[in-house]
Amino acid sequence: MSFIADVLAQQGAIANFPNIARYHDTLSSRPAYKVAEQTEQENNN
Repeated sequence: MSFIADVLAQQGAIANFPNIARYHDTLSSRPAYKVAEQTEQENNN
């Protein structure tokens, strides 16, 4: 479900949605999220 927040952040539109921005900040600070992001980067190369 984080993909919506990720897309908004990538497009620079997340500032228009403060609750979603807070949700994204909370998710992206979690260790599991960071591992998932790293794994995705490794698999995309």
